[in-house]
Amino acid sequence: MSEDKLEGAYADTQGDEGPLVGGFSYYAGQDRWTWSPEVIRFHAHPDDRDAVTDQGATRRVLMLGTGSEGSQGAVHLRGQLVDLTTLQEEILNDNLAPVVDDFRAHRAVIEQAKGIVIQLFAVDADEAFDRLRACSQTANVKVRDLAQYLVLAAAQDRTPGKAENTLGLAEILEVLAADADGPSAAGYGEAMEHDTAQQWLDHYVAAWLSYDRDAIGVLFSEDVSYRYHPYEEPITGREAVVASWLGETDDDRAPTRDEPGTYDASYAPVAVDGDVVVATGTSTYRDTAEGPVTQVFGNCFVMRFDDDSRCREFTEYYVKHP
Repeated sequence: MSEDKLEGAYADTQGDEGPLVGGFSYYAGQDRWTWSPEVIRFHAHPDDRDAVTDQGATRRVLMLGTGSEGSQGAVHLRGQLVDLTTLQEEILNDNLAPVVDDFRAHRAVIEQAKGIVIQLFAVDADEAFDRLRACSQTANVKVRDLAQYLVLAAAQDRTPGKAENTLGLAEILEVLAADADGPSAAGYGEAMEHDTAQQWLDHYVAAWLSYDRDAIGVLFSEDVSYRYHPYEEPITGREAVVASWLGETDDDRAPTRDEPGTYDASYAPVAVDGDVVVATGTSTYRDTAEGPVTQVFGNCFVMRFDDDSRCREFTEYYVKHP
């Protein structure tokens, strides 16, 4: 496919309407790439340097593609690039102040916890933090939560003194967690498993296909924060999310309810990190239940889960296949 055939296939949505989207193709047999004009605007390959308008600038892009086998076994790759640079900058600007405030609020307790570790093991500040971080990774607990737990235990005089201590930091934390008078380490939440994440995604699709109120509600925590689009304010609360799925609200952020038999989907987790799950997949649509597939979307979900494996944060990214 040449660039002139790709031209016009992808709208320039830069600015208020959304990120710039463009198409690309790669032919392995000829080791040849082709790009739509939209991609040329932010593609910085050395061979295309004369065509780049943002020379010297670094763009953040999302690449989605599908492969097929051509003649003589050659692979043909076709897909889209979505320029997320502006969106990323807006998100960073919107969230920078809360992040800074959060950092300041928790820095003091982390410093206190480091002081406790220094006193217990006669190590320097860097080693103290390394030990806290190692324990947090092992227990899948945030450093700041672990620090707060340790400081609270010290204030309650439940940590050993330096002279009588013969335990490592992880062993001390295990003893404190086993103390009936202290909070359980498991209270901070457990990591999602890949299989559990896949089951949740399967239930998500089933709830969408059925539009059953209870099946939708059980997916989400009571205080869920749900975004149909990453650039919008979230819909908050389980009941509000269920109502938006069922078309019981005038909220412009929610899509219209789909007709039975005209849609389907399949998603799978591609990354699981603690309570965070990233999943990708496709959604397909038909004009009528018996008709052919007319639209295909590539989807990416970024989610966080609570201790009951209910989603408490959900953000969807998607792009329409050509």
